[in-house]
Amino acid sequence: MRILLEALTLLFFIVIYFFIKKAFDINILNELIDSANLDAGIFVNQIRFVRDLSFNFPTWVTAPVGYPLQYTFLFTDNFILPGTLYSFFLVLGLPEALSINLTKAFFNGLSGYLAYLYLRRSTKNAFLLASIYQNCLFIFTQKYQVQLQMHFLFPLFLLALRTEREDQNLIRASWVVMISYFCSVYYFVFLLVLLSIYCASRIGRIISFTKLTLFKILAPLLCLLPFLVPQAIISIQLPRNLLELDLYSFSPTYYFPLVPSPQYVYRGFLGYGFTIILILALMNVIGRLGALALISCLLLSACWPSLKALATWLIPFFFLFAKENKALILGALTLISLSFGLLSNSDALLDYAIKIIPPLTGIRVPVRYFVVGSMILFLLGARKLSGKSVLVWLASLLAILEAYKHDTATGPIPKAIDHPSGVDKIAVVAFPKITHGDRLDFMGYTRANQKHILRLYNKKILLYQINSGFGSYKVRTFMKEADNFPSLSSLQFLKSVGIEYVYTTKPFQSKYLKLYERREKYFIYRLKAVPFTGKFSVFIPSYMKKFAIIWSSDQKCVAKISFPGYSEYVNINSTTKVNWFTTPFWKRFDVNPLEAIIDSSQCKTVYITKIISKN
Repeated sequence: MRILLEALTLLFFIVIYFFIKKAFDINILNELIDSANLDAGIFVNQIRFVRDLSFNFPTWVTAPVGYPLQYTFLFTDNFILPGTLYSFFLVLGLPEALSINLTKAFFNGLSGYLAYLYLRRSTKNAFLLASIYQNCLFIFTQKYQVQLQMHFLFPLFLLALRTEREDQNLIRASWVVMISYFCSVYYFVFLLVLLSIYCASRIGRIISFTKLTLFKILAPLLCLLPFLVPQAIISIQLPRNLLELDLYSFSPTYYFPLVPSPQYVYRGFLGYGFTIILILALMNVIGRLGALALISCLLLSACWPSLKALATWLIPFFFLFAKENKALILGALTLISLSFGLLSNSDALLDYAIKIIPPLTGIRVPVRYFVVGSMILFLLGARKLSGKSVLVWLASLLAILEAYKHDTATGPIPKAIDHPSGVDKIAVVAFPKITHGDRLDFMGYTRANQKHILRLYNKKILLYQINSGFGSYKVRTFMKEADNFPSLSSLQFLKSVGIEYVYTTKPFQSKYLKLYERREKYFIYRLKAVPFTGKFSVFIPSYMKKFAIIWSSDQKCVAKISFPGYSEYVNINSTTKVNWFTTPFWKRFDVNPLEAIIDSSQCKTVYITKIISKN
């Protein structure tokens, strides 16, 4: 009976999600809640990777989208946990769109349910407060970014720390942090900050733990090293524009959306219902004086930017007003401090944090630190709101109404096309750029981009998506040339990464292209032999053991090919020949593709027909 009641409680929060998302007004069998646009489309791709076990390619963290790079599974968030649930629904025979909708609904409903579990021991208003937490509008304004809807992790983290046994608390909290990595890398970073501060506050007790206990605490995090190392390298190699870390920082618009703001400010909004209870919660965790001082500090620093740097160092010290849970409150306030972003004078807390931990530049929207810090403070303080039932009822109703009135995007998954036989490596290029006057509509362009990825999806075909976010410090330098398709430099680039087939949305003419087939609205071209001169590079997926270059020259000559640990002179003539090469073993663990440099200065022109790679 108890299990049935718990299941019904979870179902209650799932129904709230469907109500907020207006799912009862659409055909959830065929249409996606939040559509498949932008990051929501990336989510569809990512969980498909899990379903297909990353397509059984040589490294299980490598997926075809992003060829020829390795670890493309780590590009955004590792949706292994949602992908597993989605795969389970598919095994039951449910349609793909319904499986995705149920996956989103389950994890969002789980946020409300776990918040309810955390709050129900100490307040009679647990249902209402949990519904506010589940529906705080920030989660819904980020409708395309499914990773931000995984906020069930924070009540789960607090539940893990509720027992009196410190060793068991840390073991369970460590497992929660590990689980978070397979749902949302953003939230993994935030929980790791919280766990680190919590451990530092109890360092005296931790030192006294046995070696076995310490191993149990560290084991879940050690399991993540195969993922974290390459992801950290990718993050350092391709740092975010530091201007983003300033523009997308904390702003008063998160509470007052009508306040004028700079053109590019990140327009998130927490919701007034959530904010009302958050203020009451602050009074419970750091007292009325502490809450008033904190709010004043936030407002003053927002109005006078010159105070921002000082505020980032001052805010964490408000934990001194707390009487309990000081470590967690310090962690939440530290996250709020980091939300102020980078400052031109380089005195803010985030400036110093990035110098110590460079991959933190991957968190390109610092205001999310603020949202997570607020959610933690909300949960810690909401437990003591039993005496304010009327206000809680009103705030809960307001939060649900705010979420409901918010525009919700829906739409079907773009139908995948059937590829012609023989196609194995493809690129999609030269689709129309969406512009407003002389300005590129980045969001519209990205939306179209994602649609192509979904339409061309096939678990047996490697896809190089020119305009996607994938890229290495070497390969990305060629993207501008690739956009000039079908210029010779763009065709040389495509050939250099091993692409044989190009999908376009309009016809093109080039003596190095042959129309292979028309399939639906796509023109499918096959690259002929492409000429190269002088010194140039070809790129081979690092996980491949061997590769071959099929090439010829207009005269008998010698070309030099070299890559790490290898160098050889190769005779080339007018007869097309095949040369095989073995990649170094250590390179198979590298993030970047193998760059083989070819010096053909002794040849007038070298023609590359095909680049083959095998594992």
